[in-house]
Amino acid sequence: MMYGNNLNMGDFIVSAFRRRGVAATLLQVGQPVGQESRAWWTDRVEEGTMVFEVENEPIHWGRPQKLTTHRAIGQLYEQAKDASVIMMMENGPALFSELVNVPKVFLSQGADLQILPFKLFVDHHPTIIFSKLCRQPGKLFSWLRDFAHDAGLQFRQRRGLRQCAAIICLPHQQVLLKRLGLLNKPVYYCNFPMDPTLLQEWDRDFEEQLRRRYRDHDLIFFHPTRHFYLRTNNDAYLKDNDKLLRAFARFMSTTSKSCRLILIEKGRPADLAHSRELVETLHLRDYVDWLPDMPNKKLRAIFMLDRVVVCDQFSPRLAVLGNIGRETTYYGRPLITAFGDWNRLLYGNDWPPHVFPAESEDAILQAMQRVAAAPAEWWKQLQIVARAWFDRHLHIDKIICQYLDVLQRVAKP
Repeated sequence: MMYGNNLNMGDFIVSAFRRRGVAATLLQVGQPVGQESRAWWTDRVEEGTMVFEVENEPIHWGRPQKLTTHRAIGQLYEQAKDASVIMMMENGPALFSELVNVPKVFLSQGADLQILPFKLFVDHHPTIIFSKLCRQPGKLFSWLRDFAHDAGLQFRQRRGLRQCAAIICLPHQQVLLKRLGLLNKPVYYCNFPMDPTLLQEWDRDFEEQLRRRYRDHDLIFFHPTRHFYLRTNNDAYLKDNDKLLRAFARFMSTTSKSCRLILIEKGRPADLAHSRELVETLHLRDYVDWLPDMPNKKLRAIFMLDRVVVCDQFSPRLAVLGNIGRETTYYGRPLITAFGDWNRLLYGNDWPPHVFPAESEDAILQAMQRVAAAPAEWWKQLQIVARAWFDRHLHIDKIICQYLDVLQRVAKP
């Protein structure tokens, strides 16, 4: 059984298991919305029942009573108690921390390992608390309630992680496993599976509109990443979008090429507002297009543009291929993104040929200049070698087999 559906990945993983004859079920709390729903990603319809849904019931993690006093959690436990193994993402370790005698495997989707086990440090560090109380002293009771909630969530997430028989994550998270004392467990470094049949779906009409709109431009820099870079707490896993805007301003001040930067209106309101201010102060208004957040199956049309360069995330703490990076690989486009040496735990010395590692404004600028100077033949060859690399390292057939191997090692007979 699978719990968690970040970017609808739980849905896709369960579908892949079922196509290989595994009796897999997705455990889902509440109806998914937006990017957590299948319709956001594909028009493909799954045959048969594969999702067990329960009512979304708010949980106050700081209360001392058992989790099963919540009717929805009781339903989940009843459904999962006879499973051979439970694979969990998101708050799954906390949610199933009172369910014993079922082997559990943790598959990290990011915040479930980077934030939830460190919730008090991230959101309730003494400096943050002092600042909040100085600004809003009348909200002390509200803060205490939030503190109790987050303390309970952190405690249960850690306890659930310790209960896991195996952990699947990305190499940059190894330092977090060490901090949590989890390196004594079997740890497997694996990517999320990417399905080529799904990636072949995109909005052809939207693609044609985009081609007409950008046909006279030499380069299109595409930044589909959510805007998430202002330091509002102690979350160190930000996207560093501002580095891209500053680098692009420097690039446009020196290049003779006709270029556009496509930004997506996705992210926290404060970050989006700050990005809009940067576009103005850096005099980029004439070179930047903002597009609304849209379903992924429509967003993919932008990857189809000629001479499109994808720019993702630039924090050295997130120097890995996220979903945007993995999609870019399939389409064979140049990718400017943070990409650290720890990725050798995944790829060995088979380095992605289309990736321009960039963790600083200078590195982003240099990558832009290199791509701008590349000849036409380089672009054609890049598509071929990047797609081949995708097949070697990201294809769903390869990754699902890795997951199944882990599950078979720990599953109940």
